[in-house]
Amino acid sequence: MSDTVLVAVIGAFATVMTALFQIFMSSRQSASGAKSTKNRIKGLVWTLVLMVAAAGGGFGYSEYLVLTKNAGLTAFHDRIGNTLIAANAAPQPAPATSPVPATAPLLPGPEAMRAREDLTATVTLPACKTDAAHATACSETTVAPVALCVPVPAAARVTEVQLYSRLENSTLPWNEHRVTAGQDLGAGRFVEAHFERPDGDKSKDVCQKFAHWNAETGRIVRIVVQYDLQPSSNTQSVSPTPAPKPAG
Repeated sequence: MSDTVLVAVIGAFATVMTALFQIFMSSRQSASGAKSTKNRIKGLVWTLVLMVAAAGGGFGYSEYLVLTKNAGLTAFHDRIGNTLIAANAAPQPAPATSPVPATAPLLPGPEAMRAREDLTATVTLPACKTDAAHATACSETTVAPVALCVPVPAAARVTEVQLYSRLENSTLPWNEHRVTAGQDLGAGRFVEAHFERPDGDKSKDVCQKFAHWNAETGRIVRIVVQYDLQPSSNTQSVSPTPAPKPAG
């Protein structure tokens, strides 16, 4: 039952009691037949006393309920406040710090001008054919070497040229067929060392020659060129012009 309904019930009870008291007093006066002014005043006084008592009791009870409810809310708020204070006073764990990955600078000194590259050139050479009309047999002296070339930037510095050779029917990976310049491969070899030739202003070719005179089977040859891009060293320093000496 809510507080408003309870106060209304108390007021109604007081009103009913007042009405019953008036009926009782009226019945006594009718029975005795005495209707003096003194008795009427006495009845009114008692009626007012009952009404004031009922109103005061209802108001006091309602205030008691309000105070009880407020006391419960205050205790609840106090508990919440104490909990928050205790939580704020407790030492907070230090946040876990994760290492920040280091990022390589975009321009780490001279290394920024270096760009290691591996470029490849591959060619398949068919079996050598004998020239019967001129009675020319396949040999190292009769065949013309074939040049394998890889284009690189003009400013590149070649650091290594790797050489590979295998027969057409070989299924082994290239790393099993690495050879060296001048090595006899059985009717074939890389001749001399690699050389460079310009190809315009911005690029050049890195080439390696291979001679193939095997008349029975073809051969696949490959070169891998590794180079670095070096910083330009053609910057000329300008010496300051000496100040003219004063005359005299």
